[in-house]
Amino acid sequence: NGEVILASSLTTIPHKESPMEEPKSAQYNNLGSDKLPKPKIYLPGPITGCTNDEKYLWRKYIKLKYDSEFDFIDPIEFGDWECGQEKIMEEIQLKCRKAIKECTAVVAKMSRNSVGTSMGIFLGWWLGKIVVIICDKEKWPLLKSYSDVLVKDEDQAIGWLKMAILPRDKVRISQSIPNEAF
Repeated sequence: NGEVILASSLTTIPHKESPMEEPKSAQYNNLGSDKLPKPKIYLPGPITGCTNDEKYLWRKYIKLKYDSEFDFIDPIEFGDWECGQEKIMEEIQLKCRKAIKECTAVVAKMSRNSVGTSMGIFLGWWLGKIVVIICDKEKWPLLKSYSDVLVKDEDQAIGWLKMAILPRDKVRISQSIPNEAF
């Protein structure tokens, strides 16, 4: 009848017609189209003191394999992490915090102790982002408290992420995801 009755005051007020809000996953129904952006995924992992393979290979693998479904934010691209200059490091950290604030989810790799990776995980969790961590869950059990799931590898991480944020009609399961990933 176009009215809403407030129980607290038993007052009748007119109800304005307004479109219903779409569910969160609906904003990604047209992935890859010009209409809607792809979900943004932030990729923290050890950088300082790592070999080039440790820094780049896992990120490159994810970005190349899944770039049609997601946009990736790679903190390596924010500046020279090895420079040791305080001002540059502060600028890099500001870019990291901004990227985490703007992303849809965090996919982190915790292959060794890393303060920056831990901060990225915690900030993502604190801001209510989806947080998926690639790690040895026996070695890093505390990380479960600051994530949605701990997984063993990059494909499990993205597979879980697809199930969590992409609409059902856009998810193609090309491999089974082991139960321990959940």
